Amino acid sequence: MLLNYDNIGHTIAHEILHGFDSRSYNPILRNNNKLNFTQMSIENFKEKSDCFVRQYGMEKESITNRNINGSKTLDENIADNGGFKIAHRAYMKYLQSICCKNLVVPGFEDFTNEQFFFISFGRN
Repeated sequence: MLLNYDNIGHTIAHEILHGFDSRSYNPILRNNNKLNFTQMSIENFKEKSDCFVRQYGMEKESITNRNINGSKTLDENIADNGGFKIAHRAYMKYLQSICCKNLVVPGFEDFTNEQFFFISFGRN
C-alpha cells in the first residue's frame, strides 16, 4: 500500500494535471473564456509558471552542460510537482485514517512513514 501512493498516486495526479497546464490553460484565455477564471487565478497561474520557468531554467543538461529551457519543460514540471504534492497529501491522509499505525517496511525500520514516502519516491 505504501508504494502505491508515491508511484501510482503520482502518475494518476500527474496525468490529470495536464488538463491544467499551460497548453490547456493558455488557449482557454486566448479564446476569451476568462469568465471561467478569476483575475487572481490568472495572475497566480502566471506567477507560478514564471517561477517554474526560472527554477528549471537554472538546471543544466547532463550531456551538453547547457541550461535547460524552462519554458519547454513547463508543462511536465507543473504536472510533476503537482502530482507529487497530491500524492503526498493523499498518503498523509491515509496515514491519519489508519490512526497513525507505524507501517514497517523491512530494511527501512529506522525511518518514519513520511520519510519512507520520500525515499520510495526517490527510488522510482
